[in-house]
Amino acid sequence: MESPNAKKVLGYLADKRIGFVAAVRQKPNSETVLLVVHEDAVSEIATTGKTSRRQLTYLKNSIARELGLDVEIQISKGKAQEDLEAGLTALLKHRFPNAVQDCFISSLESGFADIWLAGVSKEAIATDKSRRALKEAISEYLKLFSAKLRQLHFGDEEPNVPTSVAILKSIKVFAPVHLHELEANLRTANAILPSASWLRGKLDLLRKQGLILWRQDGQYVVTSSGLAVIPHTKTRTSSDVQRALVLGRRKW
Repeated sequence: MESPNAKKVLGYLADKRIGFVAAVRQKPNSETVLLVVHEDAVSEIATTGKTSRRQLTYLKNSIARELGLDVEIQISKGKAQEDLEAGLTALLKHRFPNAVQDCFISSLESGFADIWLAGVSKEAIATDKSRRALKEAISEYLKLFSAKLRQLHFGDEEPNVPTSVAILKSIKVFAPVHLHELEANLRTANAILPSASWLRGKLDLLRKQGLILWRQDGQYVVTSSGLAVIPHTKTRTSSDVQRALVLGRRKW
């Protein structure tokens, strides 16, 4: 059953003829309403059938002003992103049999893409030549979408020192989160942190890149741009599933 606040927002969206919001939900044990927007409905400039991040911010502020409701906007992976990843996975499995089981692609909005490979066979990519061939195949695929490969991550070879993406994922799962809580959560996940100052430096860089926000209460949250960088999966270890479990255990 829809909550009263969700019904108010649905009515508001209908009155304004806003059709790019895929779902409206109320966060558990909270007055905050969550608007889900598919990634393929967001572009740099708002057009017919498309919205922009600027327009989403305006919508959030309008609902707060006119309805008095706190709104969060979640940009989720749409069908276009799923098809993009499925196409690359199929290509790699055809060109490099048994080398890669799956792949995940960051948003192409910036024109650059980070690629994460899962189920990588070390034997199949043991030489520099084989790795170059893999990167070339991925780069050629991305060219079809006017994008360039920024970084290729071999999932099975990720060091225990957390990457920026791993830090973003942890913040997303536990947000809002203090520095000491984030450090503890990363260590619980068997991450190796060179020092507390190293983690603060990473967080400061992510903040300057617009991927996270540091709130006045000293806690960190991920921005919509940060969410677009985090790989989307449908497994039990996905950030969305972990986030839901954390929210279910949290006492509000």
